[in-house]
Amino acid sequence: MENSILYVDGEISYVEVYDKALSDDEINSISEKVDSNSDFTEIRTKALQDGVANSWVLIGDNSTSGNGVTYGYKNYVEYFEERVRWELIGSPMINRERYVINSGVDGSDSESINTNFDKWVAEFDPEIVSIMIGGNEKGTAEEFEANLKEIIEKSREINMLLKK
Repeated sequence: MENSILYVDGEISYVEVYDKALSDDEINSISEKVDSNSDFTEIRTKALQDGVANSWVLIGDNSTSGNGVTYGYKNYVEYFEERVRWELIGSPMINRERYVINSGVDGSDSESINTNFDKWVAEFDPEIVSIMIGGNEKGTAEEFEANLKEIIEKSREINMLLKK
């Protein structure tokens, strides 16, 4: 698979960070832990329910902010917002009350996002937070994992749909 480009066409419901390449047996043991009926389906259903206004914060680095990487095209946050606010089936007036906030910051990493979480995410009181990071990491895999876990925990502490 060296020099291969892989694309995901579907949903990701489980993520772990490793500091080494995994063997086939290790990968297979992980896939047995993944619950295909994850919270993702419940979140998606609640978030896109007709008649429900909500806000989404997409946090990340250069890939999220879209500065300098789009070659004149929309960044993925703009496409996402267009889909959520204008193209989904449902009441057009309610769909327009689904706010997508681009909190991508060029050069940010998991540490800076964790440090600035209150002003980049929490102040918007979102129902959903999407995290896309990893391209600017400077620390160890352990530091990245610890920061990511803390960002996820902070996300759950605010008004999240995942919160039970």
